[in-house]
Amino acid sequence: MLINTQPKKKNQKLSIAIDLGLIFIFLPLSLPLFILFGNYINANSNFISVVLLSIIEFCAAGLGAFVVMFIRKESFSDYGIKKDNIKKSILFTLSFIVIMILLKSIDAGGLVYFPMRTHTTVLYSLNLSFPFNLIGIMLTFLTWGIIEGFYYVVIIKKIDDLLPKTLNPWFSLAPIVFYLYNFIIHYSIRTFIEGRAYEFSLIGTLTSLLLAYAMTMPRKLTNNSWGSLIYQTLQNGIGKL
Repeated sequence: MLINTQPKKKNQKLSIAIDLGLIFIFLPLSLPLFILFGNYINANSNFISVVLLSIIEFCAAGLGAFVVMFIRKESFSDYGIKKDNIKKSILFTLSFIVIMILLKSIDAGGLVYFPMRTHTTVLYSLNLSFPFNLIGIMLTFLTWGIIEGFYYVVIIKKIDDLLPKTLNPWFSLAPIVFYLYNFIIHYSIRTFIEGRAYEFSLIGTLTSLLLAYAMTMPRKLTNNSWGSLIYQTLQNGIGKL
């Protein structure tokens, strides 16, 4: 006797769509925090500002993923955060890292090598005394690196599970959809919240696409996402010290 699996698949797709909605809704919900503390952060380059910015970033790009995981009773291993194949994942991602550094160096007109260099929290932290300077840098790497990288991995896996499967993982639509989402978010923040002009460039587009694939392919090819988290930590705001 044949069992109709269509209703089950539709329910799974609906659940994934709801998960993505829950994850995305935390981004605008974090805006009131920025409005509330923004003037203080801009006027004070101290450790409190570093902590406040880290909390705002976590609420915008992290909290939603953890809430969905809690609701769905998912584990980190479901998203490739585990020991199995960790070496393969990291070694595989090295090629993405080399390409990323090459592209960013061409754009900067010289070799770039210090992750998060252009981040406000790093600039603030470098002016603090020990141990607050070290704690501030570690908070930056954790929040804008590991946690944001995991946030991206969760989103991309959800998108990938929602879309039709392809025979070749490199032709998956998930990284393209994520690239468009990431572009819209960053364009909106820079234009409508920060009031700055968004500068379009070929290298900027290539590095954004590279990010999308670096967040996708380690898990799809090695079933481990640690390479993605390391990539995000190294590429975010990289520049000269």
